[in-house]
Amino acid sequence: MGPNSISPNVSPSKGPNLVSNVGHVRANNFVRNYCAGKNGEAGSGEWTEDIEYLDESGSKPILNASAVAKIVEVVKRWKWGPELETQLDKLQFVPNMTHVVQALKIINESDALLSLFKWAKRQTWYVPNDECYVMLFDGLNQSRDFDGIQSLFDEMVCDSIKSATQFSAYNRVLKYLAKAEKLEVSFCCFKKVQDSGCKIDTETYNILMMLFLNKGLPYKAFEIYESMEAAHCSLDGSTYELMIPSLAKSGRLDAATKLFQEMKERNFRPSLGVFSSLVDSMGKAGRLETSMKIYMEMQGLGLRPSAIMYVSLIESYTKAGKLDAALRLWDQMKIAGFRPNFGFVYINN
Repeated sequence: MGPNSISPNVSPSKGPNLVSNVGHVRANNFVRNYCAGKNGEAGSGEWTEDIEYLDESGSKPILNASAVAKIVEVVKRWKWGPELETQLDKLQFVPNMTHVVQALKIINESDALLSLFKWAKRQTWYVPNDECYVMLFDGLNQSRDFDGIQSLFDEMVCDSIKSATQFSAYNRVLKYLAKAEKLEVSFCCFKKVQDSGCKIDTETYNILMMLFLNKGLPYKAFEIYESMEAAHCSLDGSTYELMIPSLAKSGRLDAATKLFQEMKERNFRPSLGVFSSLVDSMGKAGRLETSMKIYMEMQGLGLRPSAIMYVSLIESYTKAGKLDAALRLWDQMKIAGFRPNFGFVYINN
């Protein structure tokens, strides 16, 4: 009989060789030993090479890695279904979440990953684990199983409610769904994460906002942005680059200006795209002084106006009846090396 097997007729030794912190469960005439981490708890210890699990002699410790290897062996052989669960139930030790996490890192097939996880969830020693969910979502995303992602996401929400666990895996789900352009599902999951009280990071907010902006749904993006502000989530350079042009083009000029000032105060350098959107939107709204001020500020930073920016400014000043200013811009455009097109012939008449 090998060192990993347990005789159904052998009881644990009570002598001096007994290793401490070992739990025993006696059922169906055999003894199963709890594997424990450093703190001796079945569900939560740190990973350690030695686990306090006795062989049939009652004295030889079995490596933690051996427990993980056995789980991996069973899962890789049986894959999924009732037979897999039967074989896992026959393990001659009681695993813990540390073993499950380590086994999931080795198993590559998404179906096998889910099967092991679902079996673990039905065990009394199961504890919700963020790392488990991250690996499962990674596997489902690789197989492009977005229905599976949504189903597992709902399970995670229930786990979060039951245990008040903060899952960083929430952000992983939202990113995967947004990058796959799953509009309705992305927004629905976003609202559920908000309701759960879990924190959404800046990168995830940016990816969601970009999705809705690219799909021509700016007001959904603005709703997400407002949620970001309400959650006091820090904006980064990408957030400003996304939201300032979008707010400006939608006519929310005061909000765009506020963000523009905040961007500079936080030492983020506005791009030519940010300046262009503000110059264009302010000019079209008749705020010519503000438009020109931003235009001059941009030049002061060494950024060269584009032909489109010149065209926008010339049109704005012309429509406002300020032809002298429009003609000066016309001359600057030619000096910059841009060839005026036929659309401006009426200025010279």
